[in-house]
Amino acid sequence: MNKSLYALLALFVAIAMLAGCGPTAEPAPAATQAVVQEPAPTAEPAMPTEPKILRDGALLDADLSSLDPQSEMSLAMYGVARNIYSTLVRLGYEGDLNVHPDLATSWDISDDGKVYTFHLREGVKFHTGQELTAHDVKFTFERLYDPNLASPASFFGQFIVGAVDKLEGNATEVPGVRVVDDYTIEFTLSEPYGAFLAELVTPSLGILSQEEVEKWGADYLVHPSGTGPFKLQEWVRGEKLVLAANPDYYEGPPKLDGVEIIIIEDEATGILKFENGEVDVYGVPSADFDRLTTDPKWKDMVLRVPALDTYYFQLNNFSPPLDDVRVRQAIAHAIDRQSILDKIIKSGQLAYTVLPPGMPCYNPDIDHYDYDPEKARALLEEAGVADGFTIRIVSRSQSDVVDAIIAQLAEVGITAELEMVERSAFWDIVYKGQTDAYYLSWWADFADPHNFFVYIWRSGPETEESKNMYISEQMDAMIDEAAITTDQDRRCELYHEIEQLGIEQDAQRVWLWHLETMRIVQPWVKGYVLPPNDVVFYYPIDVEPPR
Repeated sequence: MNKSLYALLALFVAIAMLAGCGPTAEPAPAATQAVVQEPAPTAEPAMPTEPKILRDGALLDADLSSLDPQSEMSLAMYGVARNIYSTLVRLGYEGDLNVHPDLATSWDISDDGKVYTFHLREGVKFHTGQELTAHDVKFTFERLYDPNLASPASFFGQFIVGAVDKLEGNATEVPGVRVVDDYTIEFTLSEPYGAFLAELVTPSLGILSQEEVEKWGADYLVHPSGTGPFKLQEWVRGEKLVLAANPDYYEGPPKLDGVEIIIIEDEATGILKFENGEVDVYGVPSADFDRLTTDPKWKDMVLRVPALDTYYFQLNNFSPPLDDVRVRQAIAHAIDRQSILDKIIKSGQLAYTVLPPGMPCYNPDIDHYDYDPEKARALLEEAGVADGFTIRIVSRSQSDVVDAIIAQLAEVGITAELEMVERSAFWDIVYKGQTDAYYLSWWADFADPHNFFVYIWRSGPETEESKNMYISEQMDAMIDEAAITTDQDRRCELYHEIEQLGIEQDAQRVWLWHLETMRIVQPWVKGYVLPPNDVVFYYPIDVEPPR
């Protein structure tokens, strides 16, 4: 594979010196002729160059808790980690979803699909000056599965031999990660895993410096050291996070001198700062979508790409009457997804399946439930609940979307009671199946269908706490088979069969929509590429005056 190369070319202009003389009489004798040299004009002092700083407005409801990529998983963390850390492989700079070399220049895969051997770049340095070696790669994965760390990203790479044993506290190392030499690392999997390479692009798998992690211990959370194009300069909690260019980045220094990620707590403030020129990049709030995408001043500055996401309305408690598939189908027919998308979301397209367009194995021909309130009422009558019933919805925050769904369910006789809960309580309730429904989304960690099917659709372990949750042994077996299948055509066949079963037999969730990733970018920002996974890489970006 060819590596991407960014070279900064300097053009030097030679200045020719011009001499001039006035008219004279007879020339003096050569011996007495004088040559008068005019003094060279004094050069104007060079004006200091203003640093090139990209001001990126980040809409966050809370600051990051850590800059350790293994201790937090969020879109905001991914955005920072992608620029501080490098991974073994990466996605393309132009937003393509193919796997490209990063810290690994190349790799070999054994015939049985179980052994991956990566050949590392030599001379790559961490921000603190140490050279990266295969020992740092092994340390990174050993740490990921340390039960004392309890990393939320520890589900990545669990086909690596010994990963689960260490995670469960039954081993002290991961034999499936082996240092061959300083620049060669080998991974051995328990089964062939078709998504392994795609999974390695995840920012949570950025390679850490063993020396720095061990030096800082618990304080590594705020002392990150990666090999990426930017390094941490300053972090003012709740206000901003400043990154400085890494002059030793293996592909050459960034065009930017730094990035200032400005934390903004509400959309109205953020878009005002953008229009006043106080930030260079910002998201497009739904309330301002129509105005910004039609205003001649701004419409060409709005970048839009289909996102790798899926939004859905989950039916989580399968006690009566939700245990009847006809009731679940009625709920699907009762939700006017297009109306909500047009009036509230503003941008995107309807979802008919778990996978978004652009994802491998996406099936545009899947059967789906259209908005049909009469059909919904008929199904409720067949199920013996024509007189209506009540369901409980939990939510972490006020949502116009949830309000609209509640109103639409009421039109077919279903009463939905909304309960607002704190973030931690929300996840506890959801994982234990202690609510009837909730509204949620999934954004791809990596560009492979396994990331959607196994983490959204596969059943969790059946326990006393989760006895009312949806479980399908048939679908679980198919998801597991697809995971260890390396033939992509066969994998897609399995995923399509799972989707069809989900539509026809289960209807445990209503697929709502796939959004667009959007940013509005000032005209002086050059080379800004908005990728489908919404994890922006600052390296190719430049800013030019005037601001």
